Amino acid sequence: MATVSTRRKMRSACLMYMLVAGVLFSSFLSLSSAAAPCTSDEMCQSLYSSSASFCLPDKQTCSNPFQQGCLKKMNVSRYVDRLRICNSNDDLANATKLSDEENSTFSALCTVSEFPYLEIRIHQGDWESSYFLAWIYQIVLMELVGVPATVGLTTEMTKVTDFYSPENELQFSPFPYSPEGLIKSNQVASCNEVEEECVHVLPEVWDGQYDIYQKLLEDGEIDRPLSNGMLDQTSLYVPLFTARNHPSLTSFLGYQGEDNRALLAELFKRPTTWQDYCETVSENNCTIPNDIASGYPGTETERGQYFVQDGYSGHFEATLTSNCSQVDDCAGYIVGPPCDLTTNLNAQLYWNNITGLRRDGPVSPDGAYSTTSMKEIWLAANATKSDVIMWWYSVNEIQQLFEYTESEFQQVLLPKPTALCLAHRTSNQDRCNADAVIRRGDERGACDDEPQALQKVIAASLVDSNNGLDEADRSPGYEVAMNLKINSFDMSQIIRRWVTKGIDQNGNDAREAVCEWVVENLETLENYVPPGFPREVFERDGTEWYTIFAQVVAVLTAVATLAAIALVSRYSRTKVMVFAQPLFLFLVLSGFLLISFAAFVMVVQPTDFLCIFVEWLVVLGYSIALVPVLVKTAAINRLTNSSKKTQRVRLSPQTLFSRVVVAVVIVLACLIFWTYQDPPSAVYAQELSKDDPKLVTRDLECESQSIVWTAVQLSWEVVLLLMAAVLAFQSRRAASVVNDSRSLGIMVYSHVVFVGIRGCLVFLDETNAVKGSIVVALFSFNYSLDALLALLVYVYPKIYLAYIEPGNYFSGIGGTSTRFKASASTRRMTSSKRASSNDASRLDSISERPKLEDKGELKILLCTGNLGNAEPTTESLMAWVPPDGSCKKVTPLVGTKPLTGKFDLIVIGMQESTWKPSSDVLKDSVRSVTNDDGDDISESDILRAMEAHDTATLRQMVRDILGEDYAEVAEESRGQMRLHVWAAESVIDDIDEIKISGANTGVGNVLANKGGIVITLDYKNTQLSFLSAHLAAHEGQSYYNHRCRNIRSIFKEAKTSVLSSKLDISMSSDHVFVMGDLNFRTNFGTDGEHEDHVNRALQMIEDKDYAKLYSYDELHKGIDAGDLLVGFETLPCLFPPTFKVEREPGYSYKRQRTPSYTDRILFNSLPSLEAQLKPLAYEPCEDFATSDHKPIRGAFSIIPNSNVRPYAVENETTLVFRNFACMDLPAADSNGLADPYIMIMWEKDALEEVNINFTAKLRKFFLGTTRWPRTSYQPKTLNPEWKGEDIVIRTKNGDVAPGTKLFLVLVDYDALSKDDYMCTTRLDLSELMKMRHDEREKRIPIYRHLQRHGRNSGRIKFHVDVRRENMQRRKSFFYRPSHFPVEASQYDLSDGSFKSYSEATL
Repeated sequence: MATVSTRRKMRSACLMYMLVAGVLFSSFLSLSSAAAPCTSDEMCQSLYSSSASFCLPDKQTCSNPFQQGCLKKMNVSRYVDRLRICNSNDDLANATKLSDEENSTFSALCTVSEFPYLEIRIHQGDWESSYFLAWIYQIVLMELVGVPATVGLTTEMTKVTDFYSPENELQFSPFPYSPEGLIKSNQVASCNEVEEECVHVLPEVWDGQYDIYQKLLEDGEIDRPLSNGMLDQTSLYVPLFTARNHPSLTSFLGYQGEDNRALLAELFKRPTTWQDYCETVSENNCTIPNDIASGYPGTETERGQYFVQDGYSGHFEATLTSNCSQVDDCAGYIVGPPCDLTTNLNAQLYWNNITGLRRDGPVSPDGAYSTTSMKEIWLAANATKSDVIMWWYSVNEIQQLFEYTESEFQQVLLPKPTALCLAHRTSNQDRCNADAVIRRGDERGACDDEPQALQKVIAASLVDSNNGLDEADRSPGYEVAMNLKINSFDMSQIIRRWVTKGIDQNGNDAREAVCEWVVENLETLENYVPPGFPREVFERDGTEWYTIFAQVVAVLTAVATLAAIALVSRYSRTKVMVFAQPLFLFLVLSGFLLISFAAFVMVVQPTDFLCIFVEWLVVLGYSIALVPVLVKTAAINRLTNSSKKTQRVRLSPQTLFSRVVVAVVIVLACLIFWTYQDPPSAVYAQELSKDDPKLVTRDLECESQSIVWTAVQLSWEVVLLLMAAVLAFQSRRAASVVNDSRSLGIMVYSHVVFVGIRGCLVFLDETNAVKGSIVVALFSFNYSLDALLALLVYVYPKIYLAYIEPGNYFSGIGGTSTRFKASASTRRMTSSKRASSNDASRLDSISERPKLEDKGELKILLCTGNLGNAEPTTESLMAWVPPDGSCKKVTPLVGTKPLTGKFDLIVIGMQESTWKPSSDVLKDSVRSVTNDDGDDISESDILRAMEAHDTATLRQMVRDILGEDYAEVAEESRGQMRLHVWAAESVIDDIDEIKISGANTGVGNVLANKGGIVITLDYKNTQLSFLSAHLAAHEGQSYYNHRCRNIRSIFKEAKTSVLSSKLDISMSSDHVFVMGDLNFRTNFGTDGEHEDHVNRALQMIEDKDYAKLYSYDELHKGIDAGDLLVGFETLPCLFPPTFKVEREPGYSYKRQRTPSYTDRILFNSLPSLEAQLKPLAYEPCEDFATSDHKPIRGAFSIIPNSNVRPYAVENETTLVFRNFACMDLPAADSNGLADPYIMIMWEKDALEEVNINFTAKLRKFFLGTTRWPRTSYQPKTLNPEWKGEDIVIRTKNGDVAPGTKLFLVLVDYDALSKDDYMCTTRLDLSELMKMRHDEREKRIPIYRHLQRHGRNSGRIKFHVDVRRENMQRRKSFFYRPSHFPVEASQYDLSDGSFKSYSEATL
C-alpha cells in the first residue's frame, strides 16, 4: 500500500508540475519570444545561476550565458579551457586567436578560426525539433570540429536565432522550409554576403516535400537527402476529456455521415481571437473584465491571439453555421495547418465522408491556422475545457506539456495507410491550389498519415566546398552534416527538459535543455567528428636558419650598396668616374639599393602592405638599375656601328633622366593598376604533418590571385636584359678603356642568369615542390646576390681604380666644364569647368551679354515630376514647364498678386526619367556624328552622341520650351533621377560656386533607382540648395519608416558644404528646397480594407474636400511629429492628389493605390532669413498626360543677402560662449553613451578665436592653420555639462552680412579612430550682434534643439555674452529696435526664431 500511495503521490506531483509548466509555456506563446526581463546583472546571474549572463542595457533582458560555448559553460573537463569558434555574428574585438588560447584569460567570447572553412548556415524551421536539431549541429560544428556555423534563414535573423546569440531569444523561422535558400547558397561564395534567404542545411524535412526536393536534386542544387535519425507522425487529435466523454470520436467512424453532423457541430465550436471576442461576443466590448478577458487587447499582436496568459483564456463560439436547428448543412470546426506543411487533411475529411467538420481559419486557401495559433487554440481549449479537434505531429513541446493531464493529445484513427494510398497522395503544389477539388485530390489517398523517417537536405555548395582545396584546408563541415543523427526518443527528451524547466521558456531554457543533452551524449557526438579533426596549427615564426641567413646577406648587400654610393660620390672627379659618369652610377646604385631592401623585407613576417611594398621595390629597383644600363649600352652600340669605337660615351643628364623617368612612369602606372586589380596579400600556406594528422604547419606568404602579374614582372626584366645583352654583345669590340663595355656586358649577363633562376623558383613555388618559406629565402638570396655580384663586377672595380688614381680629371688643358641648362617651354592650357553637361557655349555666349538691371529679388520656379519611364510629349512638358519661362503661365497662391515677367531660375527634378529608345532613334543618334561633307565634328556633337537618348531629348525639349533667354547652368543624372537648373540671362553672371552631390538609397544603398541629387549654388551672397529625391514606395508603416530613413541617408551622404563634411545642406545653406516623388501616402489608418480607403479618398476628391484629404497626408504629419525634415515647411495641397492616375489629361485614378500627394515641394530657411523667402505658387499640372503621376510646380521669390545692408560695427566685438549643457544626445559608442565635445565653426572668415592655447599657436605658426575652437570632451554621458569652460571669439571686421552662420557641432571623441559626428545647431551671427544704440553689452541665453540629418537629436543650452567697446553702429536694412528690447533674447525650440525672455528666466 505504501508503494502504491507513494506512486500516486509522485504521479500527482508530476501532474501538478506539468500544469505549472503549461502555464509558463502558455505565457511564452501568448507574449513573445523575448528573453527574461531584467534590471541588473545580478538578477540575470541569479536567475540562470551563472556569472556569464548580464542584463543587456538596450533591451533590458538577460544575455545568453552560453556565448562562450555550451561545453565550456557546462565545465566539461576536456573543453573547459577551450572557447568555441567565432562566426560572422561575433564581434572580433571580443575574440582571441586559437594560438593565444593558452595565455588567454578567457574574457573573449570565441576563437577566430585559423582555417578558411566555409561558414555553414543551418535553417531552424518553424517547429521545435528542427530548431533544436539545428542548434545541435551548430554546437558540434563550432565546438567539436572548429567549423563556423550560424542558425537562421537570413543574415539578419542569425543574429537572434544562433545558439550563441547574446539576445538569448527563441525565434522561429517565418517559413518551415527554404528551397530558395538552398539555391541561393549555391549562387554566392558565402551566405553572409546576401540579405536574402540562404541556407546550406535543412536539418528536418518531411516526406510531403518530396517532389520539391526531388526537383532540386535533379537540378544539381542539393545532395541526396539523408535520414536525420528521427521518426515522426502527423494525425488528428482531440483532448483526452473529449475522448472520454465521446469514445466514438477516437475513430473516423464516429465522424462520418449525416448522423454525426449535429454532434460535431455542437462539440467543436469556432475558436475566437481576443479582438473578435471583445467586438462580437462581449456585451461591453471588454471594458469590464471577466473570467475570459481582462480587458481589450493592448497590442496588435494580442488582438490576433487565441490565448494570452492572465489576459485572455480563450473562447469557442457557436456560430450560425454550427446551429443545426437553423441550417441544414451545419458543421463543427476543425483546426488545420497551412498547406505548405505535410498535411493530407483536405483529402482525409472529404473522402472519408466527414461532412460535419469545416475549416474556417484565417490562412488561405483552405482556412488554415498558423502553427503558433494552433498551439494557442489547444491552450485555450485546455483553459476553458472546450472540445477541439486539431491536426498535429507527435514530437513537439505541446504534446510533452500536456502528458498525464486531461488535455493530453488523443489520436483520432483514420483508415490504415497502404502503399496504394501513399502512391495517390496529393502533391505539394496541389495541396495549396485555390481549387478545392484539386486540393482534396484522389479518393485513394485519404488514409491516415504514416510514420515518417525524417530527412535532412544539404546544399550542393556545401558538398563542393572542399573542391580545389589542399588537404590542410579541407573542411569537415559536410562530413559532419552528412553523418550526424539523433533519434526521436532523444529529441523528446530535449523537448521534455525544455518545457519542464519553467525558468525562462522564452530563450535560455531551450538552450540549456539542448546543451545538457549534448553534454550527456558527448561521447556519441564525438564519434561524428572525422579523423584528423579538429586541426591544430604550428606557425613558423621566421627563426629558421635559412631565413636569418637571407636577412644577413640582404643587409650586407644594402651596406655594400650604400658604401658604393658614398665612394662614388667621394671619387666623382677622378678619371674613371668621369668616364663612367657618376649620375649613371648613382641611378644604377639606387636601383640596387631598392633591390637589397626588397631582399630583406621579403624574409620578415609578411603583411598585406609589405607584400605590395616588396613588389614595388623589386620592379622599381630593376627598372631604375637596368634602364640606364640599356640606354648606355645602346649608346655604345651606336658608337660601335658608326666606327667611333675609341670615343667615350657621354650621356647628357636630360637624356638619361628622360629615359629613366619615362620607364619609371610606365612601371608606376602598371604597379598602380596591379595593386588596384590584384594586389598581393599575406596568406597562409598550410600542409598536414606526416607524423600527426591533426597538426597543420603554416607559413605566411605573399600571393596574388593570378600568376599573370608575376609573369609580367619577370617578362619586363627579361625584355630589358635581353635588349641590353644583345646590345652588349654587339658592342663587345668597343674600346673598353673608354667605354667599359666589357664590364657592362658581364653585369648584364649575370642579371640574365639570375632572372632565369627566379623563373625556376616561380615554378617550384607554383608546384609546391619546396616549402614556401624556403622558396622565399631563395628569392631573397637571388635578389641579394644579383645586386652584390653586379657591384663586384661593375662598380667596385671602378672604385678601386679611383682609389689608386685619386687625382681629379680634366678633359682638356686648363679643364673644361659643361653645364646643361634645362630649357622648358610652357604651353598655356584653358579649360572650362562647368556644371552643365552640353551647354557651355550657350552659357558663355549669354555671360558675354550686358547685364540687365538688378530687380532686387530672385524668382524661382521649382518643377518636379515622376515621368513614369515614358518619353513625355512636347504638349505635356509645356503644361509643366512654362514656355519662355513666363510667370503668367503659373497660377498664384490665393491672396497673392498675379505673377508677371519671367522666372530667373527654373529648377527641374525628374524621377523615373529614362526610357528605351526605338531602333530608329539609335540609328539617328549614330548618324548625327557622321559628317558626310567632311566638316569638323564639334566636341558637343560627340558628347551628344555619347549621351543616353533620353538625356539629350529631355534637355533639347526643355531648351526649346524655354527659348534663347535661358541656359542650363547645372545638370546631374543618377540612375533614373535627374536634376536640371536653368537660369535666365539676367542672373547668370551672379551665379557661382556650383556644387553637385548625391546619394543612392536603393537596394543596399547602392542602386540608384531611389535616392537624391543635390545642387548648391551661390547667388549674390546667398547659398541656395536644391534636393530632388525619389524615396521608397508603397503604403504601410514599414514603408513610411523606410522613406524617413531614405531622406536621412540622403542628408547624410549628399553634402555640398566646403566648410566641413559634418554639415548637411539643411545646416549649411541659407535656403533649401526639397522636392521630388517623396512617395508619402494618404494614410487612413488600419481601419477598413484597401478598397475602402480608395473609395474614401475618391469621395473627398469628388467633393473637392482637399483640405480634409490633406489632413491624412503622411508627410506633413511626419514633419510635425519630428520624424523627418525638421524645420522644413510644405504648403498645403489644396488640389487633387497627383498619384496614381491614368496616362491621360485630367485626373482619372487607378484603384491599385490610394490617391496620394506623393509629389511634393518643401522649403527651409535660416530663421533670420525666413522673411526673405516668399511662396508665390503651388499647383499640379493636370494636362501632363504621359505618366501615372501628375507633376507639380512651385514658385518662390527670394531677396538675396547682398541686397540687404550688412550689420556694421566699427569697433571690435567679442562673443563669449559659456555654461554649455546638452540633454538627450544620441548614443555614439557601443556602450550606448558618448564622449561629446562642442566645436564652433563659422563662415566667410568673419570671426577669430581669442586666447588660443600654445599648441594652436604652434600649429598656426608652422602649418598656417588653426583648429576650430572647441571644449574638452565629457566621457561616457548623453547629458554633458561644461561648467567653467568658455569659448571666446571676436569679429575681425566691421561688416557682418545677413545670414552669416555660426555652427555649434557636437562631436564624439574617439581615442583610436576618427571622431564621430553627432549633431548640429546653427545661429545667425548678425542676429547675435544686434543691439540698441545705447547698449555696450548683453547676455543671450540660448536653448535649442540639435539636429542630425533633418531630425531632432538632443538639446543644447548656453549663454552668449556680447561686448563692444566705443560702439558706433549703422542700422541694417532689416534692423528694428523694437525687435530687441532690454530683456535678453532666446531661441525658441519650436522654430528657432528669437523671442523675448527676461534674463532671470534662464
